[in-house]
Amino acid sequence: MRKTKMGQELIAGMEEALADMRGANKLRRTTREIAEPARAWRKEQIAELRKALFGVSQPVFAALLSVTVSTVRAWEQGQKSPSGAARRLLEIAAMAPDIFMRPWAEHSQVAERTIAMKTVTRRSKPAKKRKPSLVQRLKGVTKENRHHEQDWGAPAGREAW
Repeated sequence: MRKTKMGQELIAGMEEALADMRGANKLRRTTREIAEPARAWRKEQIAELRKALFGVSQPVFAALLSVTVSTVRAWEQGQKSPSGAARRLLEIAAMAPDIFMRPWAEHSQVAERTIAMKTVTRRSKPAKKRKPSLVQRLKGVTKENRHHEQDWGAPAGREAW
């Protein structure tokens, strides 16, 4: 029976594993500790992390974490909770905030302005024209444009004039 290349590689791998189990081969081994799942974050803890450790606004904090401003706002208001990856990122930010601040250190004021400009320069609907108030309309009344009272005659029914 003819063996395929993939089949030959599988058989060779299995033979190598068996030889390792018997102690015939000395394979390199690496042991790694895997961290526990990231802890849950309460809204107060996230706001405290942003304000106390970083001292930045929500837009800048969102940029540091590469998330949207609405995501940070929802976390801090308790509307959403961070996902597993975001929880881990918040843990790292709490343990080593300097890692996140390095790229911003020289340009922190520029970054603050840039982020602020991005949030402010969104397209918005044109402002609706408001109707003038009664006070504004009365200011426009003069002797020249005021009309005289009109006499409509005596009441025709039970009107109280």
